[in-house]
Amino acid sequence: MKRWLLIPVALFSLVLAVPSSQGGLFKKKGCAAESDCGPAQCVVGYRTETRTITVNEYVTEARKVNVTEYQTVAEKRTVTRYKSEEVKETKPVTFTVYERVKEARTEEYYVCEQVTKPETRTVTVYERVETPKTGTRRVSKPVTKTEARTVTRDMGHWDTQCVEVACSSGGRKGLCCRKNRCEDECVQTRLVSKKVWIAQPVTTTENVTFTTCEWVEEKYNYVEVSSKPVQKTETVNVISNVQVKKTRTFDVWVSKPVTKTENRTYVSYKSTPVTEDVMVNVCRPVTVEKTVNVRVCRPVTKTVEVKVPVYGAVECAAPACESGHKRGCCK
Repeated sequence: MKRWLLIPVALFSLVLAVPSSQGGLFKKKGCAAESDCGPAQCVVGYRTETRTITVNEYVTEARKVNVTEYQTVAEKRTVTRYKSEEVKETKPVTFTVYERVKEARTEEYYVCEQVTKPETRTVTVYERVETPKTGTRRVSKPVTKTEARTVTRDMGHWDTQCVEVACSSGGRKGLCCRKNRCEDECVQTRLVSKKVWIAQPVTTTENVTFTTCEWVEEKYNYVEVSSKPVQKTETVNVISNVQVKKTRTFDVWVSKPVTKTENRTYVSYKSTPVTEDVMVNVCRPVTVEKTVNVRVCRPVTKTVEVKVPVYGAVECAAPACESGHKRGCCK
């Protein structure tokens, strides 16, 4: 703690040390406590006094303390280790292997063979029969005839006429063609000549010869063909399929187990315990005395000067009314 913080503490201790008969610092400056009216003890002045006070201060001191520290120490210890040794051993081993062996096998199988046998059968055949006959048929024959028919013919002729048509300007405004010449500001129509057919129908009666076809019945000879069933006996060869049992021999490769015995060398490892002394580093606790700085609070005596009020018998001035009470001295 800083020293300037100790000054308020010293002043508070001084106030508490002032006797109550002297009024202290918390007495009223007006009338005395015994009475509020008439002459009383009042503060007439202050005097300076020297007083001794005790305050607390923090002081740094050097103290010796015991501290536990850990130190590494080399120690001798006996340890047991296992040493691995290789051991070889020969043993007979019986095992089974599979070998390929060639064998002859016989099997039966069926085949389909064709067999031809003669058979006698009765069959029906149709023979061709031709019968001559006479029949009647209708045929078309051309016949020439002459008939009177009404015929209308156009006995007209061509005539040349003059007609008025629109004038073509060829795409130019104000131009038209008249008598194969282009002139400015011509009329919008012109006269042209064209051929016109003038019809003149004339109806007359004329004899017309023409050929037409007519159906005529006539006789003709033809041969009628028909079929006649006839039964015949014949011998034919019939082919049929027959299953035939046969035997065949073939070679196959099979795997057969064969037991064998042989000597084999096995390698194993054997652990043997071995005791030996080794040096190891261990951590041990050690108590050491050290000097350290410690802050402690110590009481310190100081001399200070304070102002003490002086009281005397004087006429009490009329103080202001306090707390709303009216007394004889408060008029």
